[in-house]
Amino acid sequence: MWSKIISSAGFLIQVIIVIAAVLVFSFFDPFNIFGSKKKTLKDTPISVTSIKEIGELITAEYYGEVLGSLKEVNIERLDSNINILSELNSNFAEAMADMRRKNLEFKGLFKKRKIENYFDENYADLRSDPYFKYLMDYLQESLHLNNERQVFKYFYDNDKYTGDDISSAVLKDLPKETRKVFVADKQLLKKQIVMLGRGSVKAGYRFDNFNENNFKYSSASNIIYFIGLQPEILSCHINPWFIPEKKVKGFEIILYTGKASDPKYVAEVKEKCVEELRESAMKQDILVKAEINARENLKSFFSLLLDNPVNDVVFLNSKLQVYLYELKLDGKIINSELSVIDSMLTQFSDSTRRDSLADFMDSVRVVPFEFNHKPEKLTCFSSLVNRITDDGVVDSVEYANLKSLSTNINKPYSAFEQYFIPKEDSANIDVRRKEAFNRSLSIIIENSFKLSISPDAKLVYSKELKNDEKIKEELEKLMVKSPNTSPPQ
Repeated sequence: MWSKIISSAGFLIQVIIVIAAVLVFSFFDPFNIFGSKKKTLKDTPISVTSIKEIGELITAEYYGEVLGSLKEVNIERLDSNINILSELNSNFAEAMADMRRKNLEFKGLFKKRKIENYFDENYADLRSDPYFKYLMDYLQESLHLNNERQVFKYFYDNDKYTGDDISSAVLKDLPKETRKVFVADKQLLKKQIVMLGRGSVKAGYRFDNFNENNFKYSSASNIIYFIGLQPEILSCHINPWFIPEKKVKGFEIILYTGKASDPKYVAEVKEKCVEELRESAMKQDILVKAEINARENLKSFFSLLLDNPVNDVVFLNSKLQVYLYELKLDGKIINSELSVIDSMLTQFSDSTRRDSLADFMDSVRVVPFEFNHKPEKLTCFSSLVNRITDDGVVDSVEYANLKSLSTNINKPYSAFEQYFIPKEDSANIDVRRKEAFNRSLSIIIENSFKLSISPDAKLVYSKELKNDEKIKEELEKLMVKSPNTSPPQ
């Protein structure tokens, strides 16, 4: 058997990449490259519909040989049938339990018929299942009952029966027409075809549903992001002739018995070979290689298009992942990036996306945080401290806000407060809030040169007036008591 993954460096693939890139850029113009009055390809107006027309971008191929047999096909079919029967058995038992919970009264000479009629009327989806007749045969055999109505009565009267696993021993004792659906007989085992299949699997990206939400360019990092696009198998083919000029067949029969002369068996084995080829490609990580090749090819093209090397092309699942990737690029979070975190907290705070937001903040918390180039702990007050210290002045409004926070420190600071502490520490959120607030006041003291306590400017302290200690004294008065931090005496 031979196989390998190759990157799509051929002419056709390069053409597709060029078309894809030009369409994306001409629509979004993320670098403002359409300003020139000179007519170029980049000046051509393109719509989202045009981008969708790109269709498929092939970035990896796998060539391989696989074996498929009729025996495998038959065994898999029988196993699948047993799984279907097992699920139906559980659903039937649950339906009868549901009937018991309703405390229905089925009295008189026709109790069994009444139970069956009620089931038929209220659980029609189960009754109409093509495997239901096989289930009735199985339950009659396993419970030693004579007909379907006895099965219904037995299930209705016995609340301990919840639908046991399907017994292979019972299946072998079923009527012939039912048994052959689940058990291989001698005649079936005599039918055999073994076939060698040679073919190719292509993987890459589909642009059918591409829109403006699938693309983002970061000018800060010079990285292009594709969002929500996943590599996938685009085709899996075994043609009759794998290499026509060398007369190498795509399908080649290795073993064949006369009992398998029906053409449908040959078709089933061919389909099995295609499934095996796809599985073989997946085991060789074709999707991983498809993404790697796509990143490299698109990075090279965009760099040529812009006459400026693009640092990277990255495929991510969501906008949150894009911002997290950006935050982690330099291995730390700094003051200027706090606004990004605030924006994400606001955008993704709705109930349907809270889990994603929690995962985002779990990842953010482990990234080192620096406030004015000094290591600090990221807290719910970090953005507030950054805004207050941005100009080095604590004005009267900001002072009043800090004073109010100090007075109401036992109340939640914001709806996002819980995202700044680990889940396992959520019971101590009040303590962590107090600790964070006190440390925030210390940072403000370190980074402020002026403090206005009253709006009429009567109580103003500044380092220019040699009031350094007074600024510290007034802000330290706002510190709150906590198990680990106490205001100075």
